[in-house]
Amino acid sequence: MEWLMVSVSLLGFLFASYFDLRTREVPDPLSHSLILIGIGLRLFWSLEDVSYFLYCLPVLLGLGGVSYLLYKAGQWGGGDVKLMVASSFLLGYFPKRGFFILPFFVNLIVFGTFYSVLYTLAIGLKNGFRPTREQKLIASCGVLVSFLLFKFLPTEIGIIPPLTILVGSFLPMLKDIEQKFFVKEVPPEKLTEGDWLVEPIKVGKLRIEKRGEGLSKKEIEILRKSKIKRVKIREGVPFVPAFLLSLLLTYFLPHQYLGILGSTL
Repeated sequence: MEWLMVSVSLLGFLFASYFDLRTREVPDPLSHSLILIGIGLRLFWSLEDVSYFLYCLPVLLGLGGVSYLLYKAGQWGGGDVKLMVASSFLLGYFPKRGFFILPFFVNLIVFGTFYSVLYTLAIGLKNGFRPTREQKLIASCGVLVSFLLFKFLPTEIGIIPPLTILVGSFLPMLKDIEQKFFVKEVPPEKLTEGDWLVEPIKVGKLRIEKRGEGLSKKEIEILRKSKIKRVKIREGVPFVPAFLLSLLLTYFLPHQYLGILGSTL
């Protein structure tokens, strides 16, 4: 049953990654199907031992809550949250591996951060971005400090501190790339639920604020009925491929996440 659940997850993440890269959104039928399949398989497995299902409930509440907070903060899209809900059932607990979802989630956050940084830099390079002297200096210092920390810090501490410094040193560059290449103007007809506004929009007496969770269906309908011709939105990094790659890493290289958190785990 474990292999079946992992296989379903890999296949689901693969299709979801395709849609996320192509259209910047995961179709609801796909994410909802994964959730239902996960619940169904978990319930069937619980006929052998009911704890196999019960153990997934605190996982759902905990990681589902964290995912929702990331969604409200504008870091994750709605599709990412739904995939995490599906993962809570499909990957939440395995008898021989325990709470498999925990190392998976750790790898997802850490690896996903690296993936997002590299994706953003790739978009910048593709569009001819040239970093300023200050941005180069900050990034170079960050790389040097991160290397020294990684080399000389005790292994018990893990690599979170050097990784944090490394990613932080690229933030000025990433912010510049985002403002130049991730912001675009689209007609209201092409807006989709969850699109992030760059700035608030006033439609008559109504003011549509920019929010972490993006535009709602109702707000999109209002914009489509208005006289506004173009709406400035910010595109996000298609994050779903990080789910696929993190699952591959966690399942087939199960001890790698220990190097991320430190040997104390």
